[in-house]
Amino acid sequence: MKNTNSIMLSVFVALIPALFVKIYFWGWNTLLLLIISIATAACIEILVAKMRQKEAGAEFKNNSALVTCMLITLSLPPNIPFYVILIVTLFAILIAKQVYGGMGQNIFNPAMIGVALFIVTYPQFITYWSIPQNSNLVQTWSSFLGKEHIDAFTQATPLTEVKTILQVGGNSQTLLETISKLTTENYFPWLVYNLAFVLGGVYLLLRKTITLLLPVCTLIGFLGVASIHYLSTGYAHASPAYALIYGSAIFGAFFIVTDPVTTPQYRTARIIYGLLVGALMYIIRAFTNYNDGVAFAVILCNILVPMFDRVFTPKEFGK
Repeated sequence: MKNTNSIMLSVFVALIPALFVKIYFWGWNTLLLLIISIATAACIEILVAKMRQKEAGAEFKNNSALVTCMLITLSLPPNIPFYVILIVTLFAILIAKQVYGGMGQNIFNPAMIGVALFIVTYPQFITYWSIPQNSNLVQTWSSFLGKEHIDAFTQATPLTEVKTILQVGGNSQTLLETISKLTTENYFPWLVYNLAFVLGGVYLLLRKTITLLLPVCTLIGFLGVASIHYLSTGYAHASPAYALIYGSAIFGAFFIVTDPVTTPQYRTARIIYGLLVGALMYIIRAFTNYNDGVAFAVILCNILVPMFDRVFTPKEFGK
């Protein structure tokens, strides 16, 4: 039986390929943000431990905070100011985790609570993705310090581009032309980024840290709803494959939905949970103003976990 330390360490290691890919394509700001996030989390956990008269840093040693910081860093745009990830991390660790009693007691995924706070509180930074390999060290440092916005390191994500076209009433031809342009200009970085998450997911499967059940159910739910939407609108929206590659569905399926603390205990409940999270990921993306629905989908389904466990508790034989 693996302990919490080894499980969390395996997840952290599995995310390192994606970290390297993000640094390579979108700049060193990602590493700076991760360092700020980890430092913030460490300070909070040490302070809370002292307030509870526990060994300082005892909970930080189980590596769960490291994973939360990595998940937050990989979820946010790389060119946001440092104070944004500081606030997001503080909220995720203190409010979404420690207020509930610490590791294993939280009912919501702390990283996704932090990401949701970012989306709602700092919508102006959602497009702070640099054009791949186009920002220099001076621009990186400028964005890190939160100085004046520089166009060279700001770029709408592929999902934002498609959302904008659909909101202004663009037709299928306009959408097709835009997708074709994005495919030639920006396809490769996002493809490699998602492949890094797949690689990390395979690593976790081989280590038996996770099972295939939740990732597969999540992706089935996502692609199922995406396919229905795509076919029912006469191909007037982005294809399911496009929706999968340009976004956080793969990341969410392997690294968020599989969180052992905030997911149901029993198999039937886990199947329904995964399908529902996947479906909501796409629904929120397609029918709201938010470009990606992973954080809100997971938070909404976290609310239902206690009910799922009660309803789908296996009945003892003869009762």
